[in-house]
Amino acid sequence: MGAAQRIAGLVARARARNARTRHRATFAASVRHVSGARPDLARRGDAVVVIALVRDGIFHLHDFLAHYRALGAAHFILCDNGSTDGTLDALRDQPDCLVLQSLMPFAAIENDFRAHAAQTYCGNAWALFADMDERFVYDGMERADLSALARALMAEGSTALIATMVEMFPEGPLAPWQDRPVDEVRAAYRFFHPGDITRLPYHDRDRIDFWYLLKDNRIRVPDEAVLFGGIRARVFGEACCLTKHPLVQIRPPVQAATHPHCAGRVTLSAGMGALLHYKFADDAFGRDAASVAQGGLGHGEDALRAARAAADPMVTLHTGDAMAFTGTDALLSAGFLRPLPGLSAAPAPAGTVDVVVIGRNEGARLAACLDSLRGEVRRIIYVDSGSTDGSADMARDRGAQVIDLDLSEPFTAARARNAGLAALPAHADLVQLIDGDCEVEPGWIAAARACLADHPEVALVCGRRRERYPGASPYNAMADIEWNTPVGEATACGGDALVRVAALRQIGGYRDDLIAGEEPEMCLRLRDAGWRIRRIDAAMTIHDAAMSRFAQWWRRTRRGGHAFAEGNALHGGAPHHHWAAETRRAVIWGAALPAAILMGAVVWGPGVLAATAVYPLQALRLSRRHGMTWGALTTLGKLAEAQGVAEYWARRALRRKSRLIEYK
Repeated sequence: MGAAQRIAGLVARARARNARTRHRATFAASVRHVSGARPDLARRGDAVVVIALVRDGIFHLHDFLAHYRALGAAHFILCDNGSTDGTLDALRDQPDCLVLQSLMPFAAIENDFRAHAAQTYCGNAWALFADMDERFVYDGMERADLSALARALMAEGSTALIATMVEMFPEGPLAPWQDRPVDEVRAAYRFFHPGDITRLPYHDRDRIDFWYLLKDNRIRVPDEAVLFGGIRARVFGEACCLTKHPLVQIRPPVQAATHPHCAGRVTLSAGMGALLHYKFADDAFGRDAASVAQGGLGHGEDALRAARAAADPMVTLHTGDAMAFTGTDALLSAGFLRPLPGLSAAPAPAGTVDVVVIGRNEGARLAACLDSLRGEVRRIIYVDSGSTDGSADMARDRGAQVIDLDLSEPFTAARARNAGLAALPAHADLVQLIDGDCEVEPGWIAAARACLADHPEVALVCGRRRERYPGASPYNAMADIEWNTPVGEATACGGDALVRVAALRQIGGYRDDLIAGEEPEMCLRLRDAGWRIRRIDAAMTIHDAAMSRFAQWWRRTRRGGHAFAEGNALHGGAPHHHWAAETRRAVIWGAALPAAILMGAVVWGPGVLAATAVYPLQALRLSRRHGMTWGALTTLGKLAEAQGVAEYWARRALRRKSRLIEYK
């Protein structure tokens, strides 16, 4: 090579470096903060921050956040490229989401945006790069969260985990699912294809066009490969790269996001994850057609898909050799996953708290409930019993996983709680159960968790539930007194408690058919199984009964009588005598005594009605505990309880199912 050529080469490289420097400066200047706080990763080397590029991602957003929150993501950084579909508004109220935006052309900044987010906000922690239509999975995820995965990688001396993109599709044509919501898509897209894979050696310089970005990466598996092809190659003729480096430790000398599919200067783990890819939803072919109309993508894959969809509107990815995704074992058998040594034996994360919230038309009360749980727990599951006030959508906007109960079956709180418990992963340790009209007090989760850690024989711990506005009505005040139960070993709890999931699963959860009193009945079975219940001296929740009318209080008390009768019918005999005394008092004071007085008046004359004076005397006697109002309402309440008892026995005699008695 002559001197002139060397000089020309040096000049060309200098110009290229200058161009890259100018581009990066232009990009950095284009990035603006939209909403959210930066992740707090101080001294958290095992924290995993999810980084995603997004443009009009509302279809996947809530499911995306719920999936990665369930895996234990510490924070999210959403890199927006001009969303106009409500994505930014939905993210504004997410406390664990930092939203950045650049409006430069996507193709010019894709790698820069990911790298900027990782290097600026994730130093010495881990970044999990995932597109909005990708759900990261790994062997052992049922018992080990993302932080445990990061610790296993660090123990191995690895700085990245390789993963396979696995295309997910339904059993039939794709077309009927293009306008269906994401939860239905996730349920239907349960198949993947294990074949048509081309495996190239990881450092193949001849056939991998981005080999130069892999050349400094170390591999632990001698035959590590980069995968190409798959079902999209068969159906559309795409030259898909199926290998990515989604999980990367952000520390020198690692170069994150050097390419949409890889990082540089990393040491790859012996394990391998997978990215479940839900590309063919949300009008996928319509988006491809629009992309082609605007000039298309450089690789031309959008044109290939659009052409096939136009030629065959009922195109399907399902073939005779498709496999059903039933969990990570299916991916292991297909060779799309590899176990990570050291993670498979990891114990369940002790003390990790998930939440099951139940509600119906709670509105602002539910918002306060969900907001009080932020930063306290790993996962929030909200079970909605047919709300008509937008509660379910509001819960999704706040990052909760939402379960809508089937309207064809009668609603009960017990059924709702069981549905939430069923949605917990196999490795769930502790669950905070809470009603949607309650708000968790600061410090409660830590205090209750400490109690369970100190007392392995205790299955359930509860604290002080108090009314938000006890002075607003005498009925609210009654509820506030009702919640103030004695501290120490207890026999029952209310709707709010921190519970060991294993203990609940041991006894089969709640009885679905109970319309009230399901918590004491569940506690009775826990005690029969050898567990203990404890009430600690700690503020637990703020409850908003919102009872301003006598009729509300009457219905609530009537429901209590129904619970007494049904609980007594189930466990009224020895040794429990469950709610025997309560049922007996309701029957005597609310039915037998009034009936006897009226019958006496008919037989012996109106003078017998003077015996009704026993009721104000009883109210006066009870007033010594909590005042005259409490005494009067407690006495009068026996009539409402008796009505509830009678309703239970009448329905039982007629073999009719009990219906929910609502007071709000």
